[in-house]
Amino acid sequence: MSKRQEAIKALRDMTDDELQEHAQQQRRRLFELRFQMATGQVENHRQVREVRREIARTLATQTELARQVAAAEHENG
Repeated sequence: MSKRQEAIKALRDMTDDELQEHAQQQRRRLFELRFQMATGQVENHRQVREVRREIARTLATQTELARQVAAAEHENG
């Protein structure tokens, strides 16, 4: 299993609150990386790209979970 697939599986195993917390942590990390880039302290510029993709994966997983919940409610009600 690739690193990306493992990351997606880990996100899908999280609850909605855990996903929200994870997204918040990644946004904070992105802010810190951008600040480091502005001051010339960042060593690996690719980290910004990786963090942005992690945020996108998290948000996509949250949307997926919300749609599953809505579909379940629609079927039951």
